[in-house]
Formats: sequence, C-alpha cells, structure tokens
Amino acid sequence: MKQFYIFTFLLCVWITQRAHAQQTIFSDDFESGYTNEADLVGVNGWQVFANATAIVKSVNNNGAGFNGSDWYADIRNDGHQEIQQVRALIAGETYEFKAQAKKTGAWASLKIGAYDLSGTSGTNTVLIIESASSVGVGYAEKTISFTAGYSGNHAFRFTKGDGATTTAQVQIDNVEITCTTCTPASVDDFNKLKFTISPNPAQDIVRVTSNDILEKMELYSLTGAKILEVKGNNYINMNGISSGIYLLKVHSDNGSVATKKLIKN
Repeated sequence: MKQFYIFTFLLCVWITQRAHAQQTIFSDDFESGYTNEADLVGVNGWQVFANATAIVKSVNNNGAGFNGSDWYADIRNDGHQEIQQVRALIAGETYEFKAQAKKTGAWASLKIGAYDLSGTSGTNTVLIIESASSVGVGYAEKTISFTAGYSGNHAFRFTKGDGATTTAQVQIDNVEITCTTCTPASVDDFNKLKFTISPNPAQDIVRVTSNDILEKMELYSLTGAKILEVKGNNYINMNGISSGIYLLKVHSDNGSVATKKLIKN
C-alpha cells in the first residue's frame, strides 16, 4: 500500500510538471464572438498582413467545421491572401503554431509561417520557419515549431495561394499557438538573470559576463537543436560552428535562466 501511495504521488508530480511545461498563447475555434459572413480581420486580434486585401470571412455552416463543429474561417478570392496573429514571445522558448485546414472548390495551397518582427517599427518581417503544402478536401493539421530568437512580437501567418481562380477557398479551424517549454516562472518573470555577450556578432571566442555565478551555458539553433554545452567557465569557442543565428541559454547557480541571441559570422 505504501508503494502505491508513493507511485500515485510521483505520478501527480509528473502530470503537474507536464502541464506547467506547456502554455497556450492563443487559440480560436471561431465558435463564439463572430458574425456569419462578416470580415474576420479586426476580430480577436486577426490582422491583414501589410497591404494585402485578404478577404476572410467567419462562417457558420452547420457541421462544416472541424470535427462537425459549425464555425470556421474561410480564406477567399484568387491570388495570395495573408492573415496573421501577432504575439509577444520569450527568447529561448519553443513555440508551436498549428491549425486544421481544408479546401473548397479549385486547387489551393496554404502556407503557415512564423516571422521575425524585430525590424524598424516592427513592420519589417523576416521568415523564421514556414510550411507549405496543398490543401485537401478533408481537414488536416498544419503545424510548425521553432525557438524564439528574441523577446518581443512575432507574426504567425496564414498565406493562401491558388491557381488564380475565385473558386479556390481554404477553410481553417482550431488555430493554436502554444509555448511547449514555458513554465509560469518563464512567462511571468523571464530573464531575471542579467548577462552580456562579447563580441556579438562573433567569429571564435565569446565571453559571457554576469554578476551571478554561472553554472553552465548552452548553445541552440533556432530550431531547438543543442549545439554545445559549456560548464565551469565563462566563454564559448565558436570555431567550427557554421555561420548563422543561435540562442545562448545561460544558467546561474541559483537556478535563474536567461537566453539571448548570438550571431556567428
């Protein structure tokens, strides 16, 4: 009986940790707050990208949504139509962007992408990751995952393409943006650990300076792959590492963690 209680306790701890390791940043199943055949843009944070004239409608069509639901978003008209959500992310955390999508009418494709908005005035956009595929007649999940390279606004964007015909439409439903690595502490009080990187951009030796005692440093690619780990000193040798943008995650001896972007020339 004692072993049973120990097992139950450990299971509860594991479930709690799993729950805390994932947080929903945004979700929309279009089931509330929308008007049938009204413009989607301007409702619940939906935006048109740049000067695109996206025609996107919220639609109530009995049972035509994902899993038999009634409501969905309908991306219409020929050519490229782009709509997006802009959300503030935390450097070093990993995010997932997904939705259910299907077509009605002619051939159509759908891109889902994440974009860097750290340029001038937050309007310059640099593609971080994108997934493009044709859209079938039945709902299928479209998803991407990436690690944020800076703390601040990012764009999560849908781009519809088609064969230049007004009969091509793409329905999207159950849109979700999730942080798969966030904890309550990382969301509410991130980057408490302060440190500087010099030089940055760098070619070989990078030194990290902090008032805290550093326990270890980890270098990650923007896709979340760990490149190297350093313990016991305050520098990283970047020789042999390909040019590009990386994330340097620094841990202090008191448990504080912070992440910054590091550029290798």
